Amino acid sequence: MIHEKLIQIKTLDNGVFEITVPFLDRHNDYLQFYVTKNSDLFTITDGGNTFDELRLRGIEISKVFK
Repeated sequence: MIHEKLIQIKTLDNGVFEITVPFLDRHNDYLQFYVTKNSDLFTITDGGNTFDELRLRGIEISKVFK
């Protein structure tokens, strides 16, 4: 269950979902991800910042999940 006060999900004009989570990066900004669905494949991107921030904290994200 997603708690609305903790995680925000917005649908952008182009059908992309913007997900904001209540974790701060080193600049005190909330972490954001963008999710698109193409057939049965979901693509998660971060605009170039969030995954780098997670790596700096020792969290590795795989590029492909099966």
